[in-house]
Amino acid sequence: MASLSTEAQTCGFLLPATGPVLAAALHAATGSWTAPLTALIAALLVCAVAGMRAGHDPG
Repeated sequence: MASLSTEAQTCGFLLPATGPVLAAALHAATGSWTAPLTALIAALLVCAVAGMRAGHDPG
């Protein structure tokens, strides 16, 4: 059980930590905040749709 908890926490911390790094890389590559903010909005839309579908009663 401890190994599952360790794996879940590792993924749970590493996955969100990539967001700021990717946003900084996009900002550095484009010199503008437009690309990082567009990527953030796209990710939010994907999460919103996934959340709505996950909470949907199939019956």
